[in-house]
Amino acid sequence: MKTSLIVALCLTLSGCGTLYGTEPWGAHAPTSSDLIRGASIDKALLVQKTLFPYHFVLDGSELNQLGERDVQVLAAHFRKSPGTLHVRRGDATAALHEARMRSVMAALASDGVDAAQMKVADGMAGGDGLPNERVIQILRNPTALGTTTGTTNTAMPSTDGGLGY
Repeated sequence: MKTSLIVALCLTLSGCGTLYGTEPWGAHAPTSSDLIRGASIDKALLVQKTLFPYHFVLDGSELNQLGERDVQVLAAHFRKSPGTLHVRRGDATAALHEARMRSVMAALASDGVDAAQMKVADGMAGGDGLPNERVIQILRNPTALGTTTGTTNTAMPSTDGGLGY
């Protein structure tokens, strides 16, 4: 009796294997860690407000799949809070960089962003950076960079004001 009950239960539960097959995300439901990771990536993207050469088709001005996804995330923000989006030039020619910026503006406009209130330019990624006190601490004590035991960090202030490695 107990065995037949277990077999019946197993057969019933085996039919539940395709539970997520009809969901919009495909073959599996995102786990909570997937959702947290995605939210963290989106937050970093919104802080940086920057697209890089890897967001475009190689040697082209068209956004690749990652670029399209990231522009959608940025567009949701810029619809509410227009501002500046940085598109890093990298080693692209001036003409290619201009074409990339036009491509990004077109993508933002198609996602409902008011182009008149937006600026797209080459610039450094945004973010909070480090507090001045932390930078001074790192310059005075290179091990303050968070090295672990058994490794060495030879970061020393260079004569040109940057960190030399």
